[in-house]
Amino acid sequence: MEIFNIFVDGGSGTTGLTISQSLSRLNYVDQLTISAEDHKNIDKRLEKIRQADLSILCLPDEAAEEIADRIPKDCRIIDTSTAHRTDPAWVYGMAELEPGQREKIRRSNRVANPGCHATGFILAVRPLIVNKIIPADYPLVATSITGYSGGGKAMINNYDDDAAQINRQLRSPAHYALGQNHKHLAEMMAMTGVTLAPSFQPIVADYYRGMYVTIPLQEKYMGKKLGLRELTDLYRSYYEGCAGRDNRAGDGSHSDQNLISVRLAAEDEKFIYSDKLAGSDKVEIIIYGNDQRPVIGVRFDNLGKGACGAAIQNMNIMLGFGEA
Repeated sequence: MEIFNIFVDGGSGTTGLTISQSLSRLNYVDQLTISAEDHKNIDKRLEKIRQADLSILCLPDEAAEEIADRIPKDCRIIDTSTAHRTDPAWVYGMAELEPGQREKIRRSNRVANPGCHATGFILAVRPLIVNKIIPADYPLVATSITGYSGGGKAMINNYDDDAAQINRQLRSPAHYALGQNHKHLAEMMAMTGVTLAPSFQPIVADYYRGMYVTIPLQEKYMGKKLGLRELTDLYRSYYEGCAGRDNRAGDGSHSDQNLISVRLAAEDEKFIYSDKLAGSDKVEIIIYGNDQRPVIGVRFDNLGKGACGAAIQNMNIMLGFGEA
């Protein structure tokens, strides 16, 4: 079996640590490491990047931009920051975006990993735009609830600290990005084709990982009037054509099961829990509401398909395996 050398630059943060843990379970990967004293030495890090078959940047935006500008063009890079997601020189790392996107990722040396909230929004909205179910200037409203791991080490420490057990505020969901300026908005618009910025409300809640994004619609303003069953069929058809497969397993095998499943909510279904797919790389699209006011829900793990799982999926595609 061929062994690939993978370097994670910035492996001490939440995303980097989770990716490194995933890589450690893959028997076709050797992780290149760097000493603690060299973590901020850009020349030492560039040396590792040149040695690697593929490198994954898990850095703040400015640091990602700084090192990306110095990386040789023939080095294969996945950037998990926001820095390059709308840069035309980089390929957006969502294999399910449209037919042919997987091949673009496979051929590219520069892949920008999607943001977590953006992942749910794009998976919900792009099929609607492509199929002209809603116009590009439809006044979309999106709500996204996430576990607190999405806030990185500082937020994790706040929730995990003993003081959090007596802080009543941390027990309830918290709205943030109150100025409608969340950093994922640019890619949410660019990758769906919407021309009017959505009203987007992210919420963090007192559980570790898992995400649920909801997009409500109004039949009155839809370009094509589709009921719940027709919308369910639309999403199934769209993602049958371009949905990714399970990532290659640690033993070198991979599953033929789609990463994305679509279902109409059961009539007796009372609750949809945001953390059900925690620890998974899968996505579940759930259609519910009624024919006049349908809701598109997208459930996944913010550290899975929303970040680290997507990076591993993109790595597998770029290395030439693990995808049907």
